[in-house]
Amino acid sequence: MAGETIVGSTGRSRADVGIRDGRIAALGTELDPAGAEVLDATGCLVLPGAIDAHVHPIHAEDLGSTSEAAAFGGVTTLLHHICVEPGQGLLDALQAAREEGAGASRLDFGLQARLTEVPRRLDELPAAVGMGVRSFKPFTTYRSRGIMTKDGDLFRAMERISALGGLTLVHAENGAVIDVLEAHFREQGGVSAEDYPLTRPPEAEADAVNRVAEVAGLAGAPLYIVHISCAEALDAVVRARARGQKVYAETCSHYLTLTADEAMPNFGTKAKIAPPLRTTHDRDTLWLAVRDRRVDLVASDHSAFSEEAKTSPTVNALDVGFGAPGTETMLLLLHHVARWGVVGKRRSRSTSPMESIASNPPRADR
Repeated sequence: MAGETIVGSTGRSRADVGIRDGRIAALGTELDPAGAEVLDATGCLVLPGAIDAHVHPIHAEDLGSTSEAAAFGGVTTLLHHICVEPGQGLLDALQAAREEGAGASRLDFGLQARLTEVPRRLDELPAAVGMGVRSFKPFTTYRSRGIMTKDGDLFRAMERISALGGLTLVHAENGAVIDVLEAHFREQGGVSAEDYPLTRPPEAEADAVNRVAEVAGLAGAPLYIVHISCAEALDAVVRARARGQKVYAETCSHYLTLTADEAMPNFGTKAKIAPPLRTTHDRDTLWLAVRDRRVDLVASDHSAFSEEAKTSPTVNALDVGFGAPGTETMLLLLHHVARWGVVGKRRSRSTSPMESIASNPPRADR
């Protein structure tokens, strides 16, 4: 390819790209290998293939359809979060996902595992690491689904995962508080889509991030906080780093582009995700954090449902599942918004969004 502008993690440059057997073989100016087919890409931008470090190809999709959507959006590698259900064997779930991916995925993929039923599950971790899985994800919420991990068990898990050279990923929200808030709204007859964020307030997220970081510090373990949605949760990460801890921060494309007051009235329960969409202040704070590298990674948390499944037959948004698609739109959306702003008010030639979805994910998984 000749004449294009390459957008990388360190800036923009005009260069040609030499490709052999589907792989980049050379970068330089005025490449002219004998006998090569030349594609004129003058005026085009060439972006690095994105690594989407957080996808859930379940519900209405499988890894085949998810990877196809991702490829259309410029993603070249997916990390599949395996939803290991209570009572299911961890190794069985990983093997099934590996076999599915080998036959169906259009892209390179890796596996990450939901970690439940600690401490019983801990004996399965060495074999899982032996299969090449190094990231394990406990939850501090969803008690009713049987996947919430208590602080003591979280400490045990972090110690074991760290000893195996792995990384603990945590969905951090205060599940006990959320349970009370949800029960309160159910007693009042339910909650509308617009009021759904009130059931999972930013204080509940920030409290859990702070507590989980303290536990990781006691365990001497590195920590990765998934889908940070608010400024308060980011502040908790920054405080942990100031104590000398290794804490990776992930946010998602929807938190960088949407807000609750815009999306919930327009999209209703289709925009129900967890943690919820937040305020303009939170969105802008997270963008600044991506630019100054307080946020390490941007992922999609892709979790697609059918339209019927995301539309409540009642007025109660609590009856609708969590999740939204995003892997296909993530890369180009982030590039556009980074340059032009969410509503055309900001313009930046920052390349840090490319770093957060191309360079940083493999570093966090080391």
